[in-house]
Amino acid sequence: MVKEEIVVGLQNAVERGQSLEEAIQTLINAGYDQAEVREASSYVSMGVLGAISAVKEISTSPTTQPSIAEKPKKKIPSMVVILTIILLLLLGGLAVSIFFGEKILNALFGS
Repeated sequence: MVKEEIVVGLQNAVERGQSLEEAIQTLINAGYDQAEVREASSYVSMGVLGAISAVKEISTSPTTQPSIAEKPKKKIPSMVVILTIILLLLLGGLAVSIFFGEKILNALFGS
């Protein structure tokens, strides 16, 4: 059985201008099984990707291997956003105390 992610990875590499042999070697170097990659490459070279899905010959089991087709999405962690807001509030408080510190002290202690 051919793994869909290998076929898709090979197809994407070829579409980006890489030769099929280079794409095969890249996936093997990334840790994919050589026999599986070679089998998937035969489908890519024949151009029958749609037929593979229709026949259900592709294994869709999840794997821990990295996929060339997937690019990680970059997210800003919520902790960074929260810390940035706190920093801005502290800087604002510092600015207020520098410019209006004497007036605030006079208002609070009445001297």
